[in-house]
Amino acid sequence: MEFPEKDYTELLRIKSRCKSEAHRLIESLLVARDAIDEDPRKLYGVLDLQDVIQVIASKNPRMDVFMLDENISKSYSWVILLDASRSMEIVKDFALEVLLILAETANELLLDSASWAMYAFNDRFFVIKDLKERYNVNVKSRIGGVSFAGLSYLPDALNIAGQIIKTRTENLRLITVISDGWPYGYPNINVALTETLSTLQSGKIDVVGIGVQTRKM
Repeated sequence: MEFPEKDYTELLRIKSRCKSEAHRLIESLLVARDAIDEDPRKLYGVLDLQDVIQVIASKNPRMDVFMLDENISKSYSWVILLDASRSMEIVKDFALEVLLILAETANELLLDSASWAMYAFNDRFFVIKDLKERYNVNVKSRIGGVSFAGLSYLPDALNIAGQIIKTRTENLRLITVISDGWPYGYPNINVALTETLSTLQSGKIDVVGIGVQTRKM
């Protein structure tokens, strides 16, 4: 387990390539979240006595005098995993753009910086942003310093991510994997991957794969 080298200049290059896409995604998600959280005045249900008194006293023809249904907003924790193995080298630009877009989105939508983290893996495990860290210049510089080499220990990376996120108590615990979908490095690695996914799901941890220019994921 280690940290990637810091390269803020490379981060700026990545950001320049996907800035508009990140902005559009964030705007769309903010609109969707506002639509879900919005609870307009109801025209039926249990009467709100205070509203009824005000309407009668003012002789207002309003009919929206019923109690609101309270929405309980779900809380989220999120771990983002990047496959930084050698097989990802040819699509590394696209992979890093996806990683940065997800990071910017998480930073914008998840107000608690301790509720999300970001890591990379090959046959090692790299800390880009730990749960205890803020999304600051140091963390962002690590994105630019990610290099692609080595084998792809996807089951092991998922297992570590699961151990990290299971310490959180949010309603939804999510792991997102950015990969070409080809774990490689030791015998029966696909069996290990299936078992790891089953363990995570039984622990109520959701896993979503984002294929990098491949259908394998």
